[in-house]
Amino acid sequence: MHRGLRIPEVVELICAAAEPSALAVLSRTCQTFQTPALAVLWATQKQLTNLLKCLPSDVWEEVQNHPGHVHSPIVFRLRRPIASSDLSRVLFYAEKVKNLFIEPPHRLSWIVYEALSLALSVHPLLPNLRHLTWLPPDHVYSHIRMLVGQKLQSITFDVERSRSVGLYLLPYLNVFHPDLSSVEIGPMDLVQSLELKESVYSTIRSMNRLQELKIPDLDIPTTLHLAQLPHLRRLNVGTFHQLFDDLQPELAAMGPAFSALRQFIVYSESPPSVIGFLDVVSPDALSEITVNFGSASSMESEQWRILNTSIARRSFRTLKCVELRERFVFEQDMNDNPAAMISKDSFYPLLICRNLTDVALQTGYGIDIDNDFINKIAEAWPQLETLSLSPKFQASVYIPQVTLAGLIPLAQNCRCLTSLTLVLNATVLDIHPRERPGNGISNEALVKLDVVESPISSPAAVASFLSAIFPELQQVLSREDEERNTLAPHWEEDVEKWDMVGDLVQFFASTRAQENHNPAPAAQ
Repeated sequence: MHRGLRIPEVVELICAAAEPSALAVLSRTCQTFQTPALAVLWATQKQLTNLLKCLPSDVWEEVQNHPGHVHSPIVFRLRRPIASSDLSRVLFYAEKVKNLFIEPPHRLSWIVYEALSLALSVHPLLPNLRHLTWLPPDHVYSHIRMLVGQKLQSITFDVERSRSVGLYLLPYLNVFHPDLSSVEIGPMDLVQSLELKESVYSTIRSMNRLQELKIPDLDIPTTLHLAQLPHLRRLNVGTFHQLFDDLQPELAAMGPAFSALRQFIVYSESPPSVIGFLDVVSPDALSEITVNFGSASSMESEQWRILNTSIARRSFRTLKCVELRERFVFEQDMNDNPAAMISKDSFYPLLICRNLTDVALQTGYGIDIDNDFINKIAEAWPQLETLSLSPKFQASVYIPQVTLAGLIPLAQNCRCLTSLTLVLNATVLDIHPRERPGNGISNEALVKLDVVESPISSPAAVASFLSAIFPELQQVLSREDEERNTLAPHWEEDVEKWDMVGDLVQFFASTRAQENHNPAPAAQ
């Protein structure tokens, strides 16, 4: 055996990169590979089926749920009760399981859970489990105690799915796992019981070591509790509609609020609630902000300006990722209204955030960006890796102002840019046909370009330009028919032309690769 394989870290890296079929082979190769290969192979499990198949063959069988039906699902069924002596192989592999996902479709009936619970001793089935997604059938909720040990760090569950959440799960978490660091709670929109909602909030308020929380909504006491947590790094709030004006005096008395928060994700109906939250967050804490606005109508330029100013003021030193998107119902009246466009001035405040790496700005009907604005972005955000500037609905009166020449500053200054989404006016060929595009500027990082609904005239000229400044470009995409809500003029023709651009770019790239691999012989 090569002496490099005697280093455990090397063997673990090999196993971590291997496919499941290869891991099964490696685990049977030799003792060196057996333990690390089995650890990776069993680390993540969907359902308990694989584990239960380690029971003796006379204990279980797989049958059609509805015999005779062609598309009837296969379910796991017991042929006899499970004895404690049947569990030796199951327990051997169960201790290697770190992540378990119990979610539909379910192949195990409640009878299997009952039988397994009776066969086990007081020790949990999965003593080393770290993450649990627990979305079982209603009458199985109480069996969580049979599965989980004291090492559980993360749990995902759904409040709407079952009344048993309040009866079994929440009290269990309160008593046995107050030190959970990550909790994800499903929707509560259909939950009518105020007692159940309060039980959810009370459970969260009992946890003092939370690092990540995803929750449909927050009440004021829970918000105040979260604001004081010293390790809360990620907060995802499904519906954010409360204002923070009444909370500010209390939060000010507590000292720095959300001091460890790095990532904030929210779905909000309007900017004021988001701005109110940002005003109470400790300055220079956030590195990622994602806001999805679900208002009945599109936001106006002034609302965008106030929001962006608030974001920049609080986090201009630390912010790396910002994603702001509008999601609302299409309005025909706005489609033909030039005023629906958002002024680019509304986004100038974000330009002071010099460390941004990922930016996605999606307004209802677009932003009136031009080459000058793209140039300012390229100068302000040189560390960009992904950039998306696209409308939710492209107004029929909208004529893109960014031309092909506007891409040159991005190619020159953003050397790490790998993905770009931008509406271009590719009918304006503001490039000299006899000059090399961008005076020889070349950016080898960009591999994906999404042009949304961009007009185009000459596919060959556009492909030649793109291939010259982005030689590693692999994908040129345009918005698919099912994603479009308005049709730009001649769009069907433009789709075909952009498809041609994509084909030509790939052809140029393959030709260039062949030339580099087989250089022409030097002249005699």
